[in-house]
Amino acid sequence: MGGLNQLSGRARATSSHDRFGLPIRTTILDVSGESAEQRAARIAATEAFAREAALAVLYQVGRKEALRLFTKALEDPKLGKRPEKEFNDRLLAEHDRQIANGVKPHKAVSEVAKLIVPPHEDDEAIKRRIRRLRVDREKERAKTEQERARKELEREKRIAAGAYRGTFLGRALSEPKTDK
Repeated sequence: MGGLNQLSGRARATSSHDRFGLPIRTTILDVSGESAEQRAARIAATEAFAREAALAVLYQVGRKEALRLFTKALEDPKLGKRPEKEFNDRLLAEHDRQIANGVKPHKAVSEVAKLIVPPHEDDEAIKRRIRRLRVDREKERAKTEQERARKELEREKRIAAGAYRGTFLGRALSEPKTDK
């Protein structure tokens, strides 16, 4: 496997490959345009790396411990759960564009799913994702609005309690407003 520095035993990353010599994929969209040959080559490189890594671990700690380590690593609930922010942002932007064009919200979800369906995912999964992203965005907006209202209420309480008395801000707040 290329990319290993023979002197230090460390792998080097390039702009298009990770430190193990495998192609870098940031989102599922990165592989949506690959040909069958490119996919086969990527899978073959991944298999070769997995074999080399497994052998290296096996030689270091023995079969029983290697199996325990790999089992523990594969059972990690966070494994493969990295957020795909770019893809999620693209889904929401397309959904918002559909809404701006007058499409009803429930229909917009279906339209976006038809337009943006990555390989190996069905449009129902995309619909669920868009709905979840919409709910998350609304929760975030509500949370931000609640925080703004809470800060405004605290500010009004400080003003009422005279916290700014004797300061420039206190004088400005105590003067009656005049419309000119």
